[in-house]
Parts: sequence; C-alpha cells; structure tokens
Amino acid sequence: MEKPKRKGPKVFGAQYVTHAVAIEGQVNRPQRVSADELRAMELTEVRDLTMICGSGRNEGHIESYRGVPLTALLQRADVVMRDHDSPNWTYVTLHSSDGHWEIFSYVELFNTVVGEQAIVIVERDGQPLGEEEGEISFVSANDKRLGPRKLRYLQRIVVHEHAPAPVAAPESQPGARNRSGEADAPQPMPILDEAEARLRELYGEGLDRLTVERLVVGVFFTGVKLSNGYAGVAYTPPELIERASTRILKGRPASYKGMPARQLIAPGLSDPFAPVIRLAALNALSARFLAEGKYCLGEHSELNLFPHLFRGRRVCMVGAIIPLLKSLSGLGPAALDIVDKKQATQEESHWGEFVPVERTAEVLGRCQTAILTGAAVANGTIEQLLAWAAPDAVVAVVGPTGSMIPDPLFRRGVALVATVVVTDADRALDILAEGGGGLRLFHDCVRKISAINPERRAEIAGSAG
Repeated sequence: MEKPKRKGPKVFGAQYVTHAVAIEGQVNRPQRVSADELRAMELTEVRDLTMICGSGRNEGHIESYRGVPLTALLQRADVVMRDHDSPNWTYVTLHSSDGHWEIFSYVELFNTVVGEQAIVIVERDGQPLGEEEGEISFVSANDKRLGPRKLRYLQRIVVHEHAPAPVAAPESQPGARNRSGEADAPQPMPILDEAEARLRELYGEGLDRLTVERLVVGVFFTGVKLSNGYAGVAYTPPELIERASTRILKGRPASYKGMPARQLIAPGLSDPFAPVIRLAALNALSARFLAEGKYCLGEHSELNLFPHLFRGRRVCMVGAIIPLLKSLSGLGPAALDIVDKKQATQEESHWGEFVPVERTAEVLGRCQTAILTGAAVANGTIEQLLAWAAPDAVVAVVGPTGSMIPDPLFRRGVALVATVVVTDADRALDILAEGGGGLRLFHDCVRKISAINPERRAEIAGSAG
C-alpha cells in the first residue's frame, strides 16, 4: 500500500479538533469513543518525551502524556481474526482530521514493546489537550524518533486485513494453471483494493481534481455522481442496512458533497454504509473507461445471447435473478442449481433447483458455467465464490453492482461481466432517492453492456449460436 504524500505546512485550529475517535474496519464491534469516555478509562502515562522528527530535528520536550493504550481500544472493538495466520496479515491505520495518517502492524502492537506505549492521548502535563493537538491525539512513545508517528486531531482507527493469495499444495505447484490456462499469478490485493489501485493508475493526477457531486444511499441501491458527470451504482445489502440502523442514530451524519473522490474509494471510510459507498464510487470512476471502450464490450448484457454457455451444461447461479432464471431455463441446461437464501425468491421462482447455502462450495465446484450476481461483490463474498468455482468453469458476473473496471475479475479467471453504464446520472440518483430498484434503473437511465475477458473471447463468442 502506497502512503499518500504529505504536502504543505502543518495546520492547526479549532476546525480540526476531534471530540471522538471511531474504531472500524475488520472489527466485530465498531464504535465511536468520545473524549470523555476515554478520560474515564484506565489511563497510561508516558513521561519525559523528546520529540525528534524524522529528519532528526529536536521539536521540543513533553513532560508527560496520559491516555488509553491503542491495544486496549482494539481489544474493546474485538478485532476480527479469521484463522490462525490472521494476526500476520492484519494492520491498523490511524487517521487525523488534518489529513495525516500512520500505520502499525497488528503483531507490532501486540507482540513488541512498541505496543506497550502506543497511546491515544487525552491529557498533556496533567491538563486536557490544547487546540493545537485537539481533544484526542496519539503518540508511539517507544519509537526511536517520536515525531514521524505522532498525530494530533486523531479521528479514526481502522483495522485492515491484507492476506496474500493462498499457495498451492506442493504436489500441484509444478505447472499450476489458472482458469485461463496460464501459469498462476500472485493475487496480492483484495478485488476492491486492486480496482482502487488500477483506477489511481489510470487517472493519475486527474483523480485529485474529481469530487463527489451527489451521493444517495437507497434501500435497494447506493449511487454516487462525480464532478466529471459519471455515476455508479451498487447494491445495498439488507444486512448492511440492518447493522447500520443503530449506528446512524448514535453518530453524526457525514457530508459527502465536495469530498475528494480519492478519499471515497480508499478503505476505512467512517460511515455505517462505507463498503457500498466505496463500491459505488469505484463504479462511478470506472464508468468513463467502460463508456470510452477501453475494454472489449458487447452492446448488451443478456446472457441468453450466449446459449452455448448453458445448453447441455451444469449451471450454478449464486444470487437468484428471476427474469434471468426464466430465460436461462429455456436454453436447455443439463442442470440449474440456485443458491439464494431469500424465501420470497424461492417461492417466486419455478425454474431450477434451489440448494442450501451450506452447499455453495459443492455446487460451484462441479458446475460448468457459474453465474455470480454483483451482490457478491457488495457483500464481500466474491473472492470465496471464485475460489470455489471449478477451475475450468466459465464464470460470469452479472448486474449493475459489477460495473467497476473488470481487470481484477478478469485476472481471477472471470470470463464475462454483464453489467451497465449509467447514462443519466441525475435521473438514476433520483430513482434511488425515491426507493426505486433495478427495474426502474434499467428502464430509464442505464445502458446494458458486457465486458469480455480478452483471453476468453474465443470461448465466449466463438461458438455462439
């Protein structure tokens, strides 16, 4: 992860003072802790600190700081540990309201002396912090030079996991191939992080000039319009709405109009709807390149125009789309397995066989064609679903939510992305603000497209008919 450069002089003032710190990201109990709550906790004191900056310049002496250990706050938020190796891939970023941020590995905090005196500060020399440091500050007092990781105006603590791609078992390593028939390549970043990095590369300095013109979080979709006129939408998972409901009542609403687009696509946004807002923003930034024909596009997104991918084949769909199910059932698949836990969907559909969610890996592993809806990108399951799909299966990602640049999906073997480009940004966001869903979007203000993996083009289109 490339750390942003810090430009310009240090800034101070009442507008930067923070009165609470949010703890979010890969935690089971996201929370917002006020300065008063911090002062009521058991405080640790660090004394006799000489502030040496990164260049070696002496910037003064601090008699004492008092505050709460960063490790105590992380334990309070309950960091997610998915497996035995998770501590090795977990890291923590601390963000201030003046735009600065610092980074620590989880192991550094919990298994070295650094963590013993990494302190979220609320008092200096026995008094509350002054305006030049805000109510909440941070110091890593066991660093050799304290200046580089000293933060004033602490606003957010964000936990991330950045696990490397799994390594094949020894017996399968020689000559290992991916779905495209090529040697396996490392996958160093999650899909959304990779999309973010690719967009930063494509836009270059132009990204710094883009801002958010409008953002709508709707009950079905979330939409973002940027200052360049492009917009993107993403499915709003119901479970995200449920989790966010209590946080909305407790926190202060964020203001997004005018926010730099680069900030919206970075992980760690302090918002209960952060994951879907980030995804919609990535889709909005991607729309330019999809519309300009950077990718191999078809002017439709109807999978039934590729009947050879379904006729006589074992097909699996994860996330049921009723009109698509009806269409595909008429193409004569040998089997059509559907994974969707929504009871209403199961009652409405008369096509295919619904299988329990617990059998997802089984049915994906034996299918010849897999259809994954964009909801899998929104709810964070896409990586696991792709890993479960049979190595030689043709995988298609479908729906408006999958409209980010397809490079990360193509690199993981996805053959086809059937999605949309928003053609009327204002109308699309009006529909979302009125509680509208996909049908109204498709009817009024999007253009259907299909992005084809160039390495799978012959397989997708060559035998169509």
